[in-house]
Amino acid sequence: MLGIRNQKGVTLVALILATLVLSIIVGVLSRILSKGLDSLDYGNQETELRQNGRVALSRMSREIRQALATPVESGQGKTITFTADINNDDTSETIIYSWDGTAPPNGDLVRTEAGTPAVMIDDCVKRLKFKQREKTTTIELTLEKTYGDRTYTVTLRSAVFLRREM
Repeated sequence: MLGIRNQKGVTLVALILATLVLSIIVGVLSRILSKGLDSLDYGNQETELRQNGRVALSRMSREIRQALATPVESGQGKTITFTADINNDDTSETIIYSWDGTAPPNGDLVRTEAGTPAVMIDDCVKRLKFKQREKTTTIELTLEKTYGDRTYTVTLRSAVFLRREM
């Protein structure tokens, strides 16, 4: 029996304390990792929204810049109509960019060419405003989208100087 008393080992209390400390460390690290992943997701969602807005704003600016006559805004600045040779085929196309602003919570950005509408950005356009001043058209586009419990809002602006003499 003398051999049993001299054996060294871990007591049950020490084992429970080690498990408790390890559980606390794992809990803190998982919370930190979770916050980091949330931030990454937020950044990705906002970047996607901003990129969609930039693509739409770039296309609108490029086409308005090619207008053959001063674009006409209507609908309290929510619609702009102009004629341009978009395809470079010496044929003028009538282009309409519009936002109805009535679809809850946000509406669609619609581009209409030759009477055929096509949605450029769906369900996230919070505001679209065109302002016409002499040879400059200002476009302001605000996008808003909710993912989970977060709402992402991006506002983009562009001033377009018409290439053609009016």
